[in-house]
Amino acid sequence: MMTIKIALLAILMLCLGAASAARAQDSAPPAPVQRCVNMGNMLESPNEGEWGFRAQESFFTTIAEAGFDSIRLPVSWSTHADTAAPYTIDPAFFDRIDTVIGWALDANLTVILNIHHFNEMMSAPEDSLPRLLALWDQIASHYADMPATLLFEALNEPNDQLTPALWNQLQPQVVAAIRASNPTRTIIVGGGQWNSLDGLQELELPEDDHLMATFHFYS
Repeated sequence: MMTIKIALLAILMLCLGAASAARAQDSAPPAPVQRCVNMGNMLESPNEGEWGFRAQESFFTTIAEAGFDSIRLPVSWSTHADTAAPYTIDPAFFDRIDTVIGWALDANLTVILNIHHFNEMMSAPEDSLPRLLALWDQIASHYADMPATLLFEALNEPNDQLTPALWNQLQPQVVAAIRASNPTRTIIVGGGQWNSLDGLQELELPEDDHLMATFHFYS
């Protein structure tokens, strides 16, 4: 129950905010995310299964049958990639993510794919930026031909040394790395301070027509 509770708190405001914004503008297309479940403690762990969960195909059909249209897939890419340039992601890990994304898409669910638990980005952001950009370059290129129902989320909960002001400077570079191979895919961006509401208020959105803003609310 704790995982589900945290998941709902973490993503609820994104889902409701997107839906409200779409309703407020009659001419706007429907928001790509309406009712969403966060698939935590599986692929965001250092190794899948270490936190008690492994992704199963039945999870996604159950979620779809319950009336949800989207899932958020947190992934710890940095623990499955080289620490030296060109920061190559383990092909076997890519294969596993391919399988899980495929299960979700086969269940007609929109997928939000992010970079999660990249701790070095929080403690030494400027030193770690080249690795973050390289990870996104590989991820974005790998999934460039996937349907538009695959969304990318730039980075989960910037915090510590990755201050809101610094993240405002660096986040456009992440967006640009994705745009090199995915010019129109929806990218979800959030502010600093753990993607908090205060962080959202400080967020400076890059110039881009295919962005969604998010914040996390745990109170």
